[in-house]
Amino acid sequence: MAIRTSLFQFAKYFMTFCGLWKVPFSPKVQRFYVVFSNVSHFVYCSFVLSLFVKALLIVVGFESSDNVFNAISVAVIMFDINFKAMIYVKFGLPRLFHQLMKEEQSIEENSHQEISEYYLRQCELYVNICTLQLVTTIFPTYFYILVNILQFPLDAENFMYEMWIPFPVQWKVLAIFKIVICQYGIFMNTAVRSALQSLMMFITSQLWILQVNIRNVFSEFSEEAAREELGKLIRKHQFLIGFVEKVNDSVKYILLLEYLLDSINMAAAMLQIATASSVTEMTFTLVYFILLLTQLVILAWSANEINTQSVEVSNAIYQSNWMDQNKSIKTTLLIMLIRAQKPLGLTIGPFRFMNLEASLMTMKASYTYSRVMTETYA
Repeated sequence: MAIRTSLFQFAKYFMTFCGLWKVPFSPKVQRFYVVFSNVSHFVYCSFVLSLFVKALLIVVGFESSDNVFNAISVAVIMFDINFKAMIYVKFGLPRLFHQLMKEEQSIEENSHQEISEYYLRQCELYVNICTLQLVTTIFPTYFYILVNILQFPLDAENFMYEMWIPFPVQWKVLAIFKIVICQYGIFMNTAVRSALQSLMMFITSQLWILQVNIRNVFSEFSEEAAREELGKLIRKHQFLIGFVEKVNDSVKYILLLEYLLDSINMAAAMLQIATASSVTEMTFTLVYFILLLTQLVILAWSANEINTQSVEVSNAIYQSNWMDQNKSIKTTLLIMLIRAQKPLGLTIGPFRFMNLEASLMTMKASYTYSRVMTETYA
């Protein structure tokens, strides 16, 4: 299946490389993949732990650093990526791709032109969004590597990252390890973001397809066939409600962490832009701020679409030829309409829906905090 005609292939490539893909391979490949997955996760978790230990030692004053902010911010960013991956695995988010693959296969076999064309557009949009997320991850990362190469010799202990290492390591080995683990971090961040993006756009697409089928159910089928088809659509609606709840249970605390960290990181970035002492520092911080803003808007827009399309199901019911149906079908449609008026969506922890309004609140909070800190700094 071509990558531009699928809502999961892009995520699959990066999840496979990072050991997050849970759809089984052949038995021999599966055994090798399990070992690879466990080893890569152990190395990456050890790396994140060493960053945190070093940052903690700097904060409490046991060790010194020329750039305390950099040591802490890098540790927080790496922890954020690692935490998301662990939560994904713990709550079985990668296993939800089984259902996505099954539904995508049924869409390929669907001869309805409107649905096929819409799904292809969604696939292309998904690939474009994920490519943008990849580029906005790669660019600041390699900019960071370049700045560190120009500012620090390769044999410096704090080249790129300040790590706590309990045993002596040759500087060449350490420098190579830091550069390699940086590439793994790019892949891990892209895997985590593209996986969530895949599931969000899958839900949006399925809700839209459900609307098309509801509007046409009484015009394309006889009365008896329409009754049977309506039962299938009701079961599909119930499946989507349950699927959204499963995804939300897996990601709601990730979204809460994302919401909090984005507020803090964007405020810190605006503060650093306002107080930057060099063009290099300002450029890097500006690029990083654009990265944060881009990812926040993409996440909020995609989550908002789930909310919007779920409510549109009730409009699709009203737009169908329900007036000419018997009392039994009208009652069934009324129950479905009442349920459809309760919006579906992903939540920020146990608090509120993640949508465009929530992203605007994040930006306002970041700006307010940065203004207060700028005036205090001045």
